[in-house]
Amino acid sequence: MRPIVSLVGACVLILCVSACQSPIAPPTSITLTAALSPANEIPPVITPDAAGRGTVTILMNVSRDDAGNVTAATATVTCDLTGFPPGTTLTGAHVHIGGINSSGSIVLDTGLGAGEVVLTTGSGSFSKQGIGVDPTVAGNMVSMPASYYFNIHTALTPGGAARGQLIRQ
Repeated sequence: MRPIVSLVGACVLILCVSACQSPIAPPTSITLTAALSPANEIPPVITPDAAGRGTVTILMNVSRDDAGNVTAATATVTCDLTGFPPGTTLTGAHVHIGGINSSGSIVLDTGLGAGEVVLTTGSGSFSKQGIGVDPTVAGNMVSMPASYYFNIHTALTPGGAARGQLIRQ
């Protein structure tokens, strides 16, 4: 009798625990990063900007429907740069679609205006908040970050001065 009571008790406990657990909701805040290098540009940078380096962090805040699909998204982009020639003027900063060996179109523009950031000493940082992101793009960026890259543009290297593939943290 005792083994049956123990078995019934164990089954009841398992059923209670299973019923009490709810599915884990996908995150609403996702962090993407990239190490920026002029050598990653296509073609690699050969201007004095080639000594530059940087990092970018993109905090993506998303809303999801009941199926987990992204329905709205905003991003905060924070970029730290060093090693550029003193007086370097940034002319743009974007996320593009494209793998490590390809270039692609802009899918997220930070809104950084030409001349808004000048690296007086060759180093500096900027942050842009509340950037609206197309929900489909946001969903793809968080699920397939390596298919996207971030790059900065400078007055000296307008085609792109430093680039890095996105990685989800």
